[in-house]
Formats: sequence, structure tokens, C-alpha cells
Amino acid sequence: MTMTEQQINTRTNEIRRMITSNEKAYVESVGKEDAHNLPSIVDSPEDGTTALRLVMGATESMPFRALSYVDSLLRVAQLVPADQIQIIHANHLGNRVNGVDLDRSREQALLLAAEVEAHLANFPDLEARVLHAVDTEMDTDRYVDLVQTAFDRDTEIATKLLAKGSKHGGDSVRYVAAHYAFQDTDDLVLDALSQIAPDQVSADRIVSVGCGQERTFYRARMGMRAVLQADIVTAQLFTRHVTPPYYTSKGGEPSLAEGVTLETLDSVGDLSARRDIAHFLIVNNQGKQS
Repeated sequence: MTMTEQQINTRTNEIRRMITSNEKAYVESVGKEDAHNLPSIVDSPEDGTTALRLVMGATESMPFRALSYVDSLLRVAQLVPADQIQIIHANHLGNRVNGVDLDRSREQALLLAAEVEAHLANFPDLEARVLHAVDTEMDTDRYVDLVQTAFDRDTEIATKLLAKGSKHGGDSVRYVAAHYAFQDTDDLVLDALSQIAPDQVSADRIVSVGCGQERTFYRARMGMRAVLQADIVTAQLFTRHVTPPYYTSKGGEPSLAEGVTLETLDSVGDLSARRDIAHFLIVNNQGKQS
């Protein structure tokens, strides 16, 4: 039965509350522009192939906090039906745009993959559907002109993203183009980090999970979608994390190799990182909340 617009809005709000009220999932909000897709994704999984996708930038030092992002993704997978749960390291993109060393970024991706593999023992119903992978060469720059068109239409978001790129030494236009390529198309071919990983599914629907800093990129992506009608159905969930999972907080935090416990959490200088790590440790019964 086809739902009316009012029924879609009502069901969308129900799903939003279901996801954001789950404390363990650590999701703060749902992207408004494509939230109306959630009823079909959640209630009619048989109508298309869905990928839950977490994209992590390239890094030469993986923060311990990255595990918290993956944990959120896995807990979302218990709420949102998905044919595959994809954890993607954008290492080739990071090398091409920011010169991040490919060997070192792959080493860090493998380090996280090993920790995630152990963590998946807590999610036995999801293990067979998790694809932990690195990106491969892809011409994401083909969407640069589309970014410029979207920026011309939304100068406010253009100013914010261009300032962000200038501050961090990156190319915002190329990164927005890559965000669109990674999250609004199914063109990216993934290089699995494990020989026993499932084959990549061909996704009709992509539900992206990202931190608060993804909001500006999301708005730009939605502007691009308004110009070029994308084939992929999307939805966006924003977690309570502030800093991206591959970026070490300026206030100080441990690397994945160093590790941390609730007893040593006071050594984490960045307050938001400390909160994220504490949440991860507590919900996974690695200590008691003080």
C-alpha cells in the first residue's frame, strides 16, 4: 500500500525517535533532507539492497576513539535493516588530495580492522555482513563541477567548507566531490582488508553514519543531489561524536595502539574525545560508570 505524505512524515518521525533514543547507538540526529527515505529502508528491506556505510579519512595514526564510531555503526545495524555494513578507509583519496602516505594509512586501517574483528564477537548476528575495506582509485574529481554549481546556489555552505579546507590545508571542493562519490553513488570499488570478508554488494540504498562535522558536507551533498538526480536512495545519521574518527583531537587523546581504560581516561585532554571513549567503554562493559 502506498503511504500518503502525512503517513511518511509520521513514520519518519517514529523511526527518528527509535534511533536517537537508543543510548547505545550514540546517534544525535537524522539528516532532514532525505529522512523521508527511512520508512522504505526500515519497513521494506526487500525493496532494495541497503548498505550501512561509515567512511573514515586516511590517517597515519588511528585514534582509539575510532572504535567508538564503529560501535555506533554496528548498533545502528541492529536498528536499521542492511544487507551489508561497510567500514571504508578513504586512503587513496587522502593520498591523492592531502598526500597521506598509503603504506602508513593501510597499516593503521589494518590495526583498526583487527580490533573490529575482535569487537564483532559482541555482534555475532552481524559478523557475516561486515565489509571492512579500503577505497580504490576512483575519479571523484568528475563531480567537481557539480560541487561548484551547488556552491553557487548555497554560498553560506560554500563559505564554511572553503574556510574549513583552508584551515586544515585540504581542498574542500575535491573533498565534497569525494563525499558525493562515496555516499551518493555505488561506483566505489572496495578493497577488503580481510580474505574472508563478504563480497561487496551492489547497493540501491546507502545509509551513511558520520559525526557532527559531516553536517556541512551533508548539506553540500544534498545541494548536489538537487542539481543531479542521483540513482541511489540515501539517508544520513549523525552521531554524537564531534571530531572525525581518523583525526586526533588537539586536546590530546590516545592512539589505537596505545589504548585506554576508564582508569586512565583522565589522561585524555580533549573533553569530547574523553566523553566518546567513556561511552564506548561503558556500553561494552569494559568498566563501570563513576
